[in-house]
Amino acid sequence: MSQPKYTEQQAAAIETGGVSIALSAGAGCGKTFVLTQRFLRQLEPGPDTADLGTLVAITFTDRAAREMRDRVRESCQLRLQHCEHHEVEHWLTVLRGLDAARISTIHSFCTSLLRANAVEARLDPGFSVLEPALADTLMQTASETVIHKLLIQDDPDVVPFVLKFGLERTRDLMSQMARQRFRMDWSIWEDVTPEVLAEDWRRRWVTEFVPKLIDEVRTSPAGRTVLEMLSEHRPQHPEMERRCDLVVEKLELEHKWSDPLLELTNLREAAKVQGGGGKSVWPSEDVFEIVKDSLSSLRADIDRVVKQLPVVEEDLQLSAEFACRGLRLARHVSENYDTLKRQAGTLDFDDLLLRARDLLRDHRDVRQRFALGIRLLMVDEFQDTDPVQAEIVRSLCGEALRHGKLFFVGDAKQSIYRFRRADPQVFRTLREELPSQGQMSLTRNFRSQPAMLQFVNVLFGAEFERYEPLEPFRNEQLSPIPVIEFLFATHDAEKSDVTDDHKPRAEELRRREADWMARRIVELLADATP
Repeated sequence: MSQPKYTEQQAAAIETGGVSIALSAGAGCGKTFVLTQRFLRQLEPGPDTADLGTLVAITFTDRAAREMRDRVRESCQLRLQHCEHHEVEHWLTVLRGLDAARISTIHSFCTSLLRANAVEARLDPGFSVLEPALADTLMQTASETVIHKLLIQDDPDVVPFVLKFGLERTRDLMSQMARQRFRMDWSIWEDVTPEVLAEDWRRRWVTEFVPKLIDEVRTSPAGRTVLEMLSEHRPQHPEMERRCDLVVEKLELEHKWSDPLLELTNLREAAKVQGGGGKSVWPSEDVFEIVKDSLSSLRADIDRVVKQLPVVEEDLQLSAEFACRGLRLARHVSENYDTLKRQAGTLDFDDLLLRARDLLRDHRDVRQRFALGIRLLMVDEFQDTDPVQAEIVRSLCGEALRHGKLFFVGDAKQSIYRFRRADPQVFRTLREELPSQGQMSLTRNFRSQPAMLQFVNVLFGAEFERYEPLEPFRNEQLSPIPVIEFLFATHDAEKSDVTDDHKPRAEELRRREADWMARRIVELLADATP
């Protein structure tokens, strides 16, 4: 039968062999189609046909897993209808096995792994999995029990917390901290004192955060505009020229700031046109106005950063004391939560990932046996993968990580699950580890019109390193321009909501924004204009 038509980028992603592939796929560029076709290519009849059970596809949601399975089934049925007579039994066998195909979420995959190796994982193979809502309820129970018990004992950690934040807020804070056990090694905090922690914060503030604040000034829109204007236009006035030289010197990224407060003060003093000869010393009045406005914005950026520089020692020490208390309390809550789960014979979603990671890491025989059963590991939405999931992927691929065993798809600008510990840097790091011929992209967009893609490219091109512009599948702009609308739900959007005592909270603004968007969509759908 004839094969589907591929773009050049799709063909490379589907057909390239001998190397693992990291596919950076923009929205609307057909990445689900490519995933499906890559999966199917392994099943094509021939001497190198893969056994269906050796193909593993990991999706982000159950819905995505069902969609991929359905697409594979539809494609297999088409192949069955149009294949040669001697291939009929092959495609029938594939179709019969699709319901058991290893296409699932990462949590379902880890559940199967743990049940199959329950002895090594030290688990009852009949364990149940807590849905997130039930896990939250159990965590609240664990927190309430611990806080109540420690209050009765007049515990020196919990009493100050309750006096400071109240009982309910303390329970919520401890639940939130205990949920971070995913990334927390409680043992390293056992001997940490408030003094040691405060000193570490102080050092990090000076060596890590202050430089970032300085870079915010240098790379701000005002800073970039000032550098651009002063590199092209120079004033004919000695004092203004001296100021411009100083501003350019301090805004250059290569310049090292030994005393940030002093340097910012000097930069702010130089970033003004008053007393610098006026507009007549500049090439034109327009240039003067742009420089003047940009320097004014730069001074505002400097003022904002300067307010953040001082460290209030009393606040620092108090924060360190509460942090140490909170860590000890959160550890009690986490241990109680684990006890409640163990008594109920359950694991939560985090447990599935951590236990699977530990099983593969600590048991070489399990790792090798499971890895041998996988010919191709495919992972969708890799930009929303966290470091633990990446460890699992590495364990399953082993030495074949770079050599054709892995196929993963992601798009850093679509990463929206950082609150679930997703880290788009995981995608970038693993992608850069693969050979250059395996670092591929899908940039041909089938969903949006040229004007929309032009806007997206301008917006993201300024914010993302090595951004790959999206290209329209059709160059014809069908709908009238402009095609972009903004609905900003700001504090002053509806004056009736704003008083001296009340400004809408973020939650209220989000609800307003959603309401506006829904109303606008209804309006557009009702409009007879195509």
